[in-house]
Amino acid sequence: MEELDLRLKMLANVPILLDGISIYPVSVRQIAEFGYMEYNQALKILCIGKQDLKSLINEEISPFEFLQMSMLFDPKIEEQLRRLILLICKNKAVFSEEKQGFIIGEGVLHKDNFDEFVNIIRIANCLDVGNITENPSNEKAKILLEKRRNIRNKIRRNNRSGSDDGLNLHDLVSIVSTGLRLPINEVLEYSVYQLSDALKRLISKENYDTSIYALIQGANKNDLDLKHWTQK
Repeated sequence: MEELDLRLKMLANVPILLDGISIYPVSVRQIAEFGYMEYNQALKILCIGKQDLKSLINEEISPFEFLQMSMLFDPKIEEQLRRLILLICKNKAVFSEEKQGFIIGEGVLHKDNFDEFVNIIRIANCLDVGNITENPSNEKAKILLEKRRNIRNKIRRNNRSGSDDGLNLHDLVSIVSTGLRLPINEVLEYSVYQLSDALKRLISKENYDTSIYALIQGANKNDLDLKHWTQK
């Protein structure tokens, strides 16, 4: 499936079918119920790359082989991954020696479709550009909030107890809810992909509005980004 098709399905919040395996969108509320930290940990294990694997175990094995080993021989990781797959696919993952893969619903996750499966999970969770808690867009969001405080003097300073860490999912929900004037409960039903997309659009619009406001106040237009927020 083309990436544009994938992204449109993710924006529409509809399941994606891969070789009989249904991959469902996961809402922020579901992540909260699952456990935010545990969700991130399980994602990192499922989506681990070849280079990370090599540095971790110093052996040449594929990510799918690592998944097999983890699911079959490490009870703690097995439980994390089984819960994650159940959440994402709404079906249990059962290993089949005969099929040399994991039966999930009507399909089989095996070495030939594993990379595509993981790619879908990565895009859905914005891991193609880094974990959402470490996404560069979060840094832009912090810069944007700082601009709004300085120029408009209407937004109170966030209390982050002196922490310089990246924004977490709680912060992103709050920013999108406030910025788009939506009820928190509505934003909690967004998937991570929808939340990230809304945040990017919000940042683009606010950057544009801030630049226009600064221009009116006499700022040099050469120092401002005046590209309209609807443009890429």
